[in-house]
Amino acid sequence: MIVTAGEAIIDFTPRQWGSESGFLPRPGGSLFNVAIGLARLGIPTGFLGRLSTDCFGQHLYQYLQENQVDLTYVQQGHEPTALAFVNLRETGVPEYAFYGDQTADSHLKQGEIPPLDQSVCALHCGSIALVRGPGAVVYQELMQVYASKRFLSLDPNIRPAFIPDRDSYRHQLSQWIQWVDLVKVSQEDLQWLFPGGSIQETARRWVQLGAGMVVVTLGSQGAVAFMDEHEIVVGTESIQVVDTVGAGDAFMSGLLAFLYQQDLLRSPLADLSLPLIEKLLIFANKVAGLTCQQAGSNPPRLSDLI
Repeated sequence: MIVTAGEAIIDFTPRQWGSESGFLPRPGGSLFNVAIGLARLGIPTGFLGRLSTDCFGQHLYQYLQENQVDLTYVQQGHEPTALAFVNLRETGVPEYAFYGDQTADSHLKQGEIPPLDQSVCALHCGSIALVRGPGAVVYQELMQVYASKRFLSLDPNIRPAFIPDRDSYRHQLSQWIQWVDLVKVSQEDLQWLFPGGSIQETARRWVQLGAGMVVVTLGSQGAVAFMDEHEIVVGTESIQVVDTVGAGDAFMSGLLAFLYQQDLLRSPLADLSLPLIEKLLIFANKVAGLTCQQAGSNPPRLSDLI
């Protein structure tokens, strides 16, 4: 089983009903989205995080159940659910405005987390869960505890509103990268982290820190994977993009699903052949592409890829 650990929130996405416009509440949160994406691809998946007992939290809990995500590691509390309003640029790229202090997702309790079962072969972390509220330290410690004990993956999924000190965050990120096997990061995130910097230099520096593979998503240009001595670029098919909400999370789901399906989560990524890495990126691109052809974060099912 793969466990994703992090935030579950409600995204309010823009919708048009005839002459009326408004926002439609949808389940969201990067780590929540990855869990849903993995489960829909037929991968045994669990979610580790804290949900509210309010109406939104109950909806998130039910949505996990409906998608057959294991709830062993889910906590519940009286804190409210965090809300995010999505604004789509003309290109379909989303911008987020977050609302809610002292919310459930940011108050994960260390003492209430059961040890990961031996059936859990991989742990995926990242996004605002690592920087927001008292729960951030708990998620960070979780990564440290399972470093070298499980396959670890990380997607920083930068949200500048939650990072007041860019230099301090860079330092933290370098520490986390030393613990993980796989880093997935968007070109936009790298541009925010290191304005004017080189994608290649940053990715190779992260590989030197200890990441077995660094994958950079390039939007409509595809993705590139960096390893010790190799750089593999794979483009995307031409598609009609509705919006890109959840595309990065869907891509991450595709990466982890492929590695699980090929029984590669217990082997060093450095041992993967170049043709296999190319297939990995092609699969993840396809999963993300199907998500972009629908409104909001609605990752595909395995049957959609056949």
